[in-house]
Amino acid sequence: TVEDITEQQKLKIENSALLNTIRAKFIMSITNARGDIVEVNDSFCEISQYSREELIGCNHRIVNSGVHPTSFFSGVWQTIANGKSWRGEICNRAKDGSLYWVDSVITPFFNSAGKIDRYISIRTDITARKKSEAELLSEKQYFASVIEGTGAGTWEWNVKTGHTRFNE
Repeated sequence: TVEDITEQQKLKIENSALLNTIRAKFIMSITNARGDIVEVNDSFCEISQYSREELIGCNHRIVNSGVHPTSFFSGVWQTIANGKSWRGEICNRAKDGSLYWVDSVITPFFNSAGKIDRYISIRTDITARKKSEAELLSEKQYFASVIEGTGAGTWEWNVKTGHTRFNE
């Protein structure tokens, strides 16, 4: 009916607008069911330093940093191949060899026969946060070794609660 066609057209327009928003705001890639990249947005090219032409047809191993064990990616593939979305943090390697971190969501999309047709990955760059966390951990370890090495006594007092804490 005319109402059905109009509703389908409305849904196509809304889906297109949503995909355009994702393309503009996030790092995005689409792969086929085998994991070969079929589409990337400008943000993916920018952060990875690869051109669209270098990425299309490859799989995401092109940006594998080697930071995660093989079992990490096996778990990701097991989750998405079973039709479930996966979310986590991934360290990748750009074309120039530098590392970058992304918070990723990978979601399978199904065809009309109910088979996985493609995967869409949407990511945000969390490199600055990961660098700050690493620096904070390094400082914490440094001060812990200074206190341990000097045998210094430390204490903390929470004025609001009156709770105190002493080191050995």
